[in-house]
Amino acid sequence: MEKYSYKNIILLFLISSVIFTSKWIFSFYFFNDTIDIKIIFDAEVDGYFYYYYTKYIAELNFVDLFTNNVGNSVAGQAFSSLLLHSILLKFFGLYGLLIGDFICIFLFLFIFYKICCLLNFTNLFCISMPLLVFCIPLIIGISFLNEFSILQNFKQIYNLRYPNPMVSNLFLFLFIYFLLKMDKNYVLSFKNMIILSIILSITFCSYFYYFIAEVITFFLFILYKENSRFFLQFGKKIKLLLISLFVFFIISSPFILILINAEPDYMERVGSLIVNDNQKQLLLNHFFAKIFSLNFLIIFTMNILITIILRFKKSVNINSKIIFDLFFISTVISPILFIQFSPKILPLYFFNFTIFISLFLALFFGFCFLIQNFLEKKITIKSYLYLNYFLILSLFFLNFTYRYIEYSSLNLDKNYTKFRKNFSLVTNKIKSQNNFNNIVTFDDRLMIWASLYNFKKIPLMSGVLTSAPHQTIENALFESFKLLGLNENNFLEIFKNKKSSWRFLNRYTQIFFWYRYSANSLTTYNNSIDFDKNDLEFIKTISPLHSHSFAIPNYELIRLKRDFIDFKSSSDFNPNYIVIFDKKMISMIKKKFNNECYIVNSEDLFFLALHNNNCL
Repeated sequence: MEKYSYKNIILLFLISSVIFTSKWIFSFYFFNDTIDIKIIFDAEVDGYFYYYYTKYIAELNFVDLFTNNVGNSVAGQAFSSLLLHSILLKFFGLYGLLIGDFICIFLFLFIFYKICCLLNFTNLFCISMPLLVFCIPLIIGISFLNEFSILQNFKQIYNLRYPNPMVSNLFLFLFIYFLLKMDKNYVLSFKNMIILSIILSITFCSYFYYFIAEVITFFLFILYKENSRFFLQFGKKIKLLLISLFVFFIISSPFILILINAEPDYMERVGSLIVNDNQKQLLLNHFFAKIFSLNFLIIFTMNILITIILRFKKSVNINSKIIFDLFFISTVISPILFIQFSPKILPLYFFNFTIFISLFLALFFGFCFLIQNFLEKKITIKSYLYLNYFLILSLFFLNFTYRYIEYSSLNLDKNYTKFRKNFSLVTNKIKSQNNFNNIVTFDDRLMIWASLYNFKKIPLMSGVLTSAPHQTIENALFESFKLLGLNENNFLEIFKNKKSSWRFLNRYTQIFFWYRYSANSLTTYNNSIDFDKNDLEFIKTISPLHSHSFAIPNYELIRLKRDFIDFKSSSDFNPNYIVIFDKKMISMIKKKFNNECYIVNSEDLFFLALHNNNCL
């Protein structure tokens, strides 16, 4: 395999270029806007949120990053998955974020290529399989499979949502590669334990759901490999363990300190929840019900049967298959152990993604091993080459087709294109005036854009982008509403609870308060039941894992109304710009400003430039 290595790396680089180009070529074709607009609007899902943290790390501005100029409060944000893009942003500006995306695509393909090399696959197979794995989420998204909600979990195998799974999954797959490589020449050496410690620490500082599964997997792996030799040279093994823990804590110490000193209100907004015994039991019952469901047992049995067949056939990859099985078992165990022993929990549905990723790896490579055993000797080398070439070309076509459908659909969405054009109009006007002092907006994308352009003040920030206590966020909302001439009834109308499919979702409640007002069968705000009868019944039907459901109890709405009325506006609240894109909020604004202050005043864009007191 070594004689192909350099050529294969070049080929992987070219494949990465095709994947990268397939996205951005259509962005430039359908939307004629600047790079700052593209990186925000073309970020996968809500990945643009993390550009805020990336920017501050790039500038080594840890005071603003972790405190946001709010006393000694700290935002407990994982950061290791942001470092690559931060460095590139520092040296290449906004284009560095695109370069970071390209590097991550290449690293994904390269790590999977190295995994396939360890699994004794043929050279061309090692090239085509990483591309196939990358395209599986696209295959689901573009086909009828997308109609099955359970299959959408497999989109987390890998996609370009920053930083998770774009970056954090690289650490996970690197861990899998490490175990497979260690299995080939098993020894508990100083070098291996240091490498393990580094991988675990960067995973912990990136995405702790993977970290828990990795720790359990490695423990099971050691038991599997050591077997009856586990207690031989036990003192040496303990010494290696202590050294590993020391390295782990040294590398992880910045993040640990951040968590220890994190602002409690911030942690509540990102989903940190203290659970009692009854709530723990509810969660455990939910997980056990899923684990012992017929569908899960069928899949689990099928996976075990594949392993049994491979062992019976004396497959050269039987140990590798067992490692994938150990990882799968660990991901099933990890949420149960976390719920049982952790005094606090974070949103648990991310454990589901880990389970589906491990399940995919176990089944996917299991079937690959079966094909390797049954078909390798029954197909000619020429046919095998043609098959792989056809697969690679088909996946290239799939990438371009997926991106074309994605961007052409966005281009046909009149609401989306109008919003994107209005956003460009606003940002271009601000850049032309070269005034980056103070902006008030209710749109999270514009908040991120303003932070990238170093606005001195952004009074209204998303609840997960600031370590400010809840009261500070509420006061900023009251101040902004009153500046626009809106009253307490308008405030309640904007933040009223709204049903959306399987959950409650008010976009403004989500932006500014996030998990503070989570509402599902596990928890509500302060475990309140003060909701309208129908709303409370609906909340009880929402899965305890679905923490992206937000509803404010009635008594809390009354409290917010009272605080709004009692709030006295500050004389130093003087934004240079006020920007609103929401038609509903714009229709509520009755206050008249001087004509010279209006840049745009339409049904879908309210854009004020308050350059002097005459505007108010």
